[in-house]
Amino acid sequence: MDTVLATGAGRRGAASVAAEHLPYIEHWDAMWDELKRWRRTGEWGGGPFAGELRERAKIGSAKEALAVIGWTFRHILLRRDGSMPERRTEDVPSYGTF
Repeated sequence: MDTVLATGAGRRGAASVAAEHLPYIEHWDAMWDELKRWRRTGEWGGGPFAGELRERAKIGSAKEALAVIGWTFRHILLRRDGSMPERRTEDVPSYGTF
């Protein structure tokens, strides 16, 4: 079963999401929050959403969350060689209060 997110001309060009991927979409914000915490602390699983991600989306590590989130967010969170950069205040963009 697919869920259509956007429609093009008929089915051609339409974006859809397979049912097995819906848990990831439902927990996108939780993944992002846990990845930010992981980047800040260097530890996965201590945040308020880690249990929910583990139980409902079957994501039990930063590596699994990064695989779901994709290249763009890996590029933002990690260096190009895959290592975690040191956190410096001047390197973190300010987007206001969340």
